[in-house]
This record gives sequence, structure tokens and C-alpha cells, in this order.
Amino acid sequence: MTLKTNTISGQRFRRVAIALLIGVNVILALALTISTLSSPGAYAQTGAGGGQYLFAAAKVSGRSSDVVYVLDIPSQTLYAFCPGLPQRNELQQAEPRDLKKDFNP
Repeated sequence: MTLKTNTISGQRFRRVAIALLIGVNVILALALTISTLSSPGAYAQTGAGGGQYLFAAAKVSGRSSDVVYVLDIPSQTLYAFCPGLPQRNELQQAEPRDLKKDFNP
């Protein structure tokens, strides 16, 4: 008789444990959903700050480092920067491009 009582309490324990795990999973899923839906949006350069610039990095064939392009939107000028020699810890600038001239001959 004691063997049967232990089996029943073991089954009850399993059911309670499974129900508890399901409940915890539901609570965690709800918390994740709520935190994802309520996160603030990210807006880049929305204010009237220091200017209107766009930045882009690009790989250039034949170079081991990337080039960073900076587009000054109001003046329509494109700047390019790349690392110089590692020993000097410098940044080299290419000749700026006037996009008004380039696209409006």
C-alpha cells in the first residue's frame, strides 16, 4: 500500500512541477513581449544640432582598412577619411568632392 501512495504523490509532484514551469514560461513570455513593445524608438539626428551629416564606412579593394565617408548635406560636399600609417596614429583625408559640380555640370 505504501508503494502505491508514493507513486501517486510522485505523479502529483510531476503535474505540479510541470504546471509551475508552464506558468513561469507564460509569465516570462509576457514580460518579454511587454518590454519589447514598450521600448522607445531610436531616432538619429532629429534635432537642430550641429548639422546634417551622413556617415558610411566602406571597404576599398587593395586596402587593409576601411574608408569613412562623411556627407555634409547642406553644402553637398563629400569627405573621405582613412587611417594613415599605424606608427603615426594619424587620419588621412582625401580631397573633398563638391557634389553640386559633380552632378550638375
